[in-house]
Amino acid sequence: MSTYKLHWISGSPNCWRVLLAFAFKGIEYQSQRINPATWDQGDSHFLRLNPRAKVPVLEDGDTVIYESVAIMAYLEEKHPDVPIFGENPAQSGLIWQRIAELIHYTLEPVYELSRLLMRETALNDIDHSNQLAQNISKELKIIDSQLGKTSYIAGNKISAADIYFYPAVAFLEKMLALPATKHIDVNFYPMPDELPALSSWMCEIEKMPGFEKAYPPHWRDE
Repeated sequence: MSTYKLHWISGSPNCWRVLLAFAFKGIEYQSQRINPATWDQGDSHFLRLNPRAKVPVLEDGDTVIYESVAIMAYLEEKHPDVPIFGENPAQSGLIWQRIAELIHYTLEPVYELSRLLMRETALNDIDHSNQLAQNISKELKIIDSQLGKTSYIAGNKISAADIYFYPAVAFLEKMLALPATKHIDVNFYPMPDELPALSSWMCEIEKMPGFEKAYPPHWRDE
């Protein structure tokens, strides 16, 4: 039995990217799926694992790692045979550069608008939601342009940058299908029409090894 124990929530982009990394690398783990409806985030055992009471959390014997990109990097060090952080310094540097760009520029507005749509509060401050949509549009168009030149986010092979980004943009696309979107100035949806290279990239990621295994299970029932 695998020594890895992964604490995760279905549909969380942060958890999903770790599941994708496990699946792509072909690594087995013990699933500790959490039901958010009944989860006690003040549980003393879990707080010992992560004092911020967030998922994902990976246990590997006495080692505990949290934050999705840290878990991905940990798996890379332990299982380098299927690399996701590059095969040489130039590749590794570009992959980390792309991840840093996503963290600092792209994902904050993506997550915020997604949460507002999910919680049905996006129309409470329509100007703010429109500004978020504009910021997202700018970032996604940059990425769409990059993907017009290379097959994947950081070159012509799937890397940690793709695994890091896909769950966030897939979650956003799912939230954009909600009724409130028609009242927001979203000029990048439907994505296949407005962001063709990005949409083609998403289709390619959905063909990657292990994608179906990592897909959020509760979404299958919707």
